[in-house]
Amino acid sequence: MIVGFAMGGIAFWMPITFTCFAATDSQGFVSTIFGAIVVVAGRSGCDSLGRLCSGTNCGRASPGSYFLVSGLAMLVGLPFSIAIAVCPLSLGVGFHLSGVLLFVLNTGPTNTILANVSHPSIRASAFALNILVIHALGDVISRSSSAHH
Repeated sequence: MIVGFAMGGIAFWMPITFTCFAATDSQGFVSTIFGAIVVVAGRSGCDSLGRLCSGTNCGRASPGSYFLVSGLAMLVGLPFSIAIAVCPLSLGVGFHLSGVLLFVLNTGPTNTILANVSHPSIRASAFALNILVIHALGDVISRSSSAHH
């Protein structure tokens, strides 16, 4: 939820912020940069960083390692996302890339947690409900609240 909300808000507000306060007047250009970072970093983060915490790596280390990796990634990623708003565009791009990579790192562990705690007969429904809640309370709210401003 937090990731969807944060990425939706950043995707909407950062181009406007950089256009208003930075040395660029091309909101479309900034939107393209931030959108491309979300797509590329999100995909590569889920693929490569998610493998670092696959069941064979994290699961053997400690029973709570999935929670630890997910929580640490979110905590470490938060300052990068905050830094986006207070730095020049050239640094903001790097901070945004780092933040997205860290935020998507929690996807693999949290999906594994959900799969591990769901009985096989309801696992598909558990994932469906999880996806619904993530989008309803995450990216939908961030975009709809952003659209009213």
